[in-house]
Amino acid sequence: MTAASRLIKLPLNRVEGDLEIFIEIADGVVSNAWSKGTMFRGFERMMEGRAAMDGLVITPRICGICSLTHLNAAAEALDAITGIRPPDNAQRLRNLAVMAETVQSDMRHAVLMFLVDFAHRESYKNHPLGEEAFQRYAPLSGSAAIETIKETKKLLGIVALIGGQWPHTSFMVPGAFPVP
Repeated sequence: MTAASRLIKLPLNRVEGDLEIFIEIADGVVSNAWSKGTMFRGFERMMEGRAAMDGLVITPRICGICSLTHLNAAAEALDAITGIRPPDNAQRLRNLAVMAETVQSDMRHAVLMFLVDFAHRESYKNHPLGEEAFQRYAPLSGSAAIETIKETKKLLGIVALIGGQWPHTSFMVPGAFPVP
């Protein structure tokens, strides 16, 4: 770093485990940025010594917010290992379910886990937007929080329709998914 540069450290403590973001700014421009995971989660170790197909049941249960992305990764790994290519429509359904869950996950993560920090009345009592932030982002009672829960429930209905349930669905298998 030069004399005209500064380093900003942003600790992020959320669902996925602790993460630190570092941003170096030189002459008002980002000159370098990097991240560092500070908490070992060890998900891969859960699969050691288990049958490959166990991943279809275990990995979706790792997270209650993005369980389908873990299932999809396990199914794609098994597709690659077996050399099976899912039929186009099966791949489309997988993609649709993953997209719906990803959108709900991003919405919930942003509004219910990050923006809630702005609802801390004491910290923002003198900020001109402090009261509005509290009204929008207060945990489980703010207008944006309530709306996010209502709207993301609709997205999860798509996942449940395709996969039979959410969270922790296990509808994907190598090559496609079983017909109910």
